[in-house]
Amino acid sequence: MNEYKLYQGDCLEILPTIPDESIDLIITDPPYGIDKEGVLNDHSLEVYYNSLKDCYRVLKPDSFYITFNSIGRLPEFFHNNPFTYRWQFIVYTNNGMVRGGVGFSRFMSALIFQKGDAKFKKQLLDVQEVSTSSQECAKRVHPTEKRVDSIEKILTSFSKEDDVVLDPFLGGGTTMFACQNMRRGCIGMELHPSYIETIKKRCFTRRFLDREVKYEFYNSSHTTVKTPANDIEEARKHHAKHGDMDGHTCLLNECALHYPKEEKQ
Repeated sequence: MNEYKLYQGDCLEILPTIPDESIDLIITDPPYGIDKEGVLNDHSLEVYYNSLKDCYRVLKPDSFYITFNSIGRLPEFFHNNPFTYRWQFIVYTNNGMVRGGVGFSRFMSALIFQKGDAKFKKQLLDVQEVSTSSQECAKRVHPTEKRVDSIEKILTSFSKEDDVVLDPFLGGGTTMFACQNMRRGCIGMELHPSYIETIKKRCFTRRFLDREVKYEFYNSSHTTVKTPANDIEEARKHHAKHGDMDGHTCLLNECALHYPKEEKQ
């Protein structure tokens, strides 16, 4: 059974509650310090720096820490970094065109760090060439949203099925969505309330024919109380009882939902 845990709150307050060496892989996309509209705490790299110590602590030995970054501030992602740099993964958009430091840019970078002597699960082509469209861009729910297939490639190379993946800056939920597709568990943290509701709708309503899943949501501003739903029917009753908030599907401030395998129709 894969478990998916979503925490609403400041990752700097939540990360200390995660047990030592309990995470198999960290993939994240922190604030870049570029004052991007729609991204909280993006005035500097302070949150990123302050998260590194606990990220190192919770990551298992011989495992990978992978972070997307701002090309213009790339050297700063190495400052005070307890991990060892290994390589980069580049996503090249052949028809993209965004403002860059010397004109226009068509690529984004993910820095690959490691703790100890980490081993690849599968060799990775370090440049992914993709195309995009105005329709695809219009569907994005987060200003720095990454492609699901890019995260899936990373998951395939740096983790295995049933591993637990951590994203302390979950944003619109792409890491968790990709983990669901690839049969990995996921722990995600997000501060922005509207993105929390997006993640709930995007990820916590999914059920699967091939496996059981369990969803847990915690609001760090409240005492955690789990309300389990032991089968699909009870989960439906749970939703019916607690309804919607602000027009969105809400799973309470703290709850757990357990979906067994969906039966084939």
